[in-house]
Amino acid sequence: MNSEETRFTSDKELFEALKGGHMEAFDQIYKMHRTEFIYAATSKFRAVPKDDIIDAWQDSVISFYEQIRDGKLVYLSCSIRSFLFLLGFRYIIKYKRRYLKETDIQPLEETGIPDMSLIDLDWQSRTQDNLKQLHSAVNQLPDQSRRILYMRFYEQKTVEEIRSIMNYNSSNAVSVTLSRALVKLKELLQHKK
Repeated sequence: MNSEETRFTSDKELFEALKGGHMEAFDQIYKMHRTEFIYAATSKFRAVPKDDIIDAWQDSVISFYEQIRDGKLVYLSCSIRSFLFLLGFRYIIKYKRRYLKETDIQPLEETGIPDMSLIDLDWQSRTQDNLKQLHSAVNQLPDQSRRILYMRFYEQKTVEEIRSIMNYNSSNAVSVTLSRALVKLKELLQHKK
């Protein structure tokens, strides 16, 4: 069976496949609940533009994958769907607050899931040494990875905008490339400690 035919039938199989670095599991998870998340988030956060909701989904799936790969998330006490929706909603509340009115935000129900930090490349509060290390690590990445990171985190372009600019076939391909670049960047930074 080639990787294009691989389908994981349960959350447990998907989780284990991600732990093993199988990108086809990442692709499957990305597609599985995307439409449902976009519908739920646009209903819950009516003032947030759809592109930002799509970004929240993409960032949530990337964060989920990275936490598994980095050994920070070793088991789930809920479904992958619930976990990703929680991450996505938290992302919207944290980063898209300018669109939200106080009355629109209802507290998320307690689910027993530990608070997971989303991808955070905000280095403004870091020391000069940290900034030098980050700059050095970024310069060790391939040109394409550097360009994607720059567009996503410095220019704050959406994944769809990056797809268009860099002529990728799909937004999913951009998300996978972005995720791999962040994983590599983290490895480089850990080696500098």
